[in-house]
Amino acid sequence: GQDDPSTASFGIEGPGRYVNNMDASLTSPPIATDPGPAVLDFWLKSDIEDGFDFVHAEWSADGENWVPISQFTGSSEGYPGWRKATLGFDSPGGEIQVRFRFVSDLFCSATDPSCDRLYTGARVDEVVVGRQAP
Repeated sequence: GQDDPSTASFGIEGPGRYVNNMDASLTSPPIATDPGPAVLDFWLKSDIEDGFDFVHAEWSADGENWVPISQFTGSSEGYPGWRKATLGFDSPGGEIQVRFRFVSDLFCSATDPSCDRLYTGARVDEVVVGRQAP
């Protein structure tokens, strides 16, 4: 997909935002879920150092202990366009939170000219948590 200037997305992009040795997250408010198979659905676009910088998708029932759902690294398919991601996970039921955690290593961010190129960063948009279809 293409960018829609009438909407907003969450991102770590560009000099001053995508920096070396970073650990930043976007955490949802509590979301009521049924126990059992759940789905995290969102749009992603990323151009980060492959194998060294990551976008982690995680969930938590208490806001302190986070369970990994998946992780992304490198350039997303179709970059600079958006890629749809649908990830399954087992919800304990009740209120949970989801978060996207961006972690970079010590080199090759959007501000590090010592690498072969400058990377842009990552963005997520239109995040939905729901029940998996039977």
